[in-house]
Amino acid sequence: MRGRITSRMPPLVGVGVALAAFALLGAGCAGTEDPEPIVLQVLMADDWADTRPVLDVVRRFEADNPNVTVSLVGRPFSQIDGELAASVASGDPIDVVHSHAFAAAARGQAEPLDDLWAERLDAEEFFPGAMQDVTWGDTVYGVPLDINAMFMVLDAEIVERVGVPRTPEEVRAFAEAASTDGERALSIGASAWQTYGWIRAFGGEIVEIDTDGTARFTLAREENVRALDFLAGLIHDGLAHGPTTRNVADDQVQLFGLGRTSVLTSGTWDTTTLQTVYPDRAFVTAAMPSATGDPIGGSAMGGSSLLVGVGSTNRQEAVDFILALTDDDAALDLARTEGRLPTQPALLEQAGLDPAVLDTVAAQLATATPQLLIAFPEAQDAFADAVDDVLSGRMSAAEALGIAQQLAEQAQVQ
Repeated sequence: MRGRITSRMPPLVGVGVALAAFALLGAGCAGTEDPEPIVLQVLMADDWADTRPVLDVVRRFEADNPNVTVSLVGRPFSQIDGELAASVASGDPIDVVHSHAFAAAARGQAEPLDDLWAERLDAEEFFPGAMQDVTWGDTVYGVPLDINAMFMVLDAEIVERVGVPRTPEEVRAFAEAASTDGERALSIGASAWQTYGWIRAFGGEIVEIDTDGTARFTLAREENVRALDFLAGLIHDGLAHGPTTRNVADDQVQLFGLGRTSVLTSGTWDTTTLQTVYPDRAFVTAAMPSATGDPIGGSAMGGSSLLVGVGSTNRQEAVDFILALTDDDAALDLARTEGRLPTQPALLEQAGLDPAVLDTVAAQLATATPQLLIAFPEAQDAFADAVDDVLSGRMSAAEALGIAQQLAEQAQVQ
């Protein structure tokens, strides 16, 4: 764990502690009543919580709010939802949580923030996918923190020979051109997020949400089956490495960086890694292929949001902290130093991205959507198992996704 603090309660000590102490002493002498001291509990992913831009915001916030001490805790992102759920169940909800607000709202663990949006924010200034990440039904439950989209990273030399692939058929031809001397063109992990990006590129979708939050699972849709069959076919025909674990993202970047593969599907965090760790590796970025012939196919959205734990007794302070961590200056600082892309199109050009990468991700963000299935853990697990079964060659896509559809529907009824 990389978090600066390893338990929920101990605060990140900042200038606010000393200032609050002096303020209390002054109150006794002057006979005035100061605001009650507040410990604001903030839970973030550990690779965010210990970064300089986030810590700078904490210190500024404490300086501007002398009665508030921020208790900043870092956790692996995969553990945050469970800790939020436990805090809500205990009656001591965490005030500010870094997660996916729509998923927390679906579980009844996020405070509605429609009043904040009506008074201080404008949804029209944000990417549509970013607003999906904070909306459940017709209510907004959070503020977008960062955004990304899945796109293709391609070997520049192969692109020079055969061109940029625009359709799945052209991706296969690209893989055939690159798979020489026993090398494979792609490394495909059993990642539900990466698979969702391919499904969106094929025009598919795995769940549709009504305005009241009701889910219609579409796991076995024809486009989804075609997408998984396409990936499984690349593996079967020796054009791609198959999965060894559920998450082989680091291996995929290393293989591409070393020239062992020629196609990587990822986001800007990995192009930044390639430019830093493998500076001699020449690559080109391109939007995900489109089965419909549209030059910009669909994609999976990455990113996250901030929410207020339902029942927080420090709601106003939590909202103020969220606004501080998502204002323009903080967003651009995070973009330029940490590679976290701002959620507003107007700020994207100032994020410090390589111009070619910027053009690709900007185009892809127009159609990228978050994987809403994570709001339904049983259905998400069924989908992840189906992806694993198909890419490992144990089942056909139609069979595995059919089973996942049944399991998702059964869990919904229960």
